[in-house]
Amino acid sequence: MRAEGCEPGPVLRRTGRVQTKVDQELEDAEARFEDDPVRAGMVRAARRFKASWVELGEALTETRRNGDWKKWGFTSFEEYAKKELHLRAETVDKLTGSFSFLKARAPEVLSRDALTQQIPTYQAVDYLRKAQERPEAAEKPDVFSALYTKVVDEGMPLAKAKNEFGPTLFPRSVGEQKSKDETALRGMAHRLLDLVRGSKVLRGDTRRELEHALDAALAELPVPAPAKAAKVPDEDAA
Repeated sequence: MRAEGCEPGPVLRRTGRVQTKVDQELEDAEARFEDDPVRAGMVRAARRFKASWVELGEALTETRRNGDWKKWGFTSFEEYAKKELHLRAETVDKLTGSFSFLKARAPEVLSRDALTQQIPTYQAVDYLRKAQERPEAAEKPDVFSALYTKVVDEGMPLAKAKNEFGPTLFPRSVGEQKSKDETALRGMAHRLLDLVRGSKVLRGDTRRELEHALDAALAELPVPAPAKAAKVPDEDAA
């Protein structure tokens, strides 16, 4: 039996998105903890994560502060967030950090209605928060101010913010840029080599010359370090 007032948030009802295993687990958990309003509220906030991350960010911040997770039988706040809310530690840190940033720097955003007003994504706010800590933000306040306006007032997504402001506020070192260029060139050379070898348009001697030139270019580039085994990420509420 579901506790009164614990039905899915309005966005979850209206979007009609397919319910995943995590969605079902969270719905079951919300009903299971109906006798503990705070705990059920935390789960409900996680379910409504797609509607607005602000509610979840606030709830996580408060729960981490007051230690409610201890009386729920968890050894750490991170364990609680991972096992009950299906949130990765990195996601939790971004949510709580972004909420705290807005509370301190743009409290008016916290009162916006997620269904009718623009709310910046927590990823973009986290990027803005980190940019604030960079020495470049102090050296170029006009650039940081522009980023702030784009994210907070206009809701610029993270990808666009990185493309437009990354080179100025998060400049790469010479070594980092060199490594990036080498990776791009290596990938481009391999793709072009595959096209040349499979070409039915080029004459044999022209194709061989191109193959030789591309092989020589690849030989000049440093051999990339072996890739580490990919770690399967924990599923979160997003």
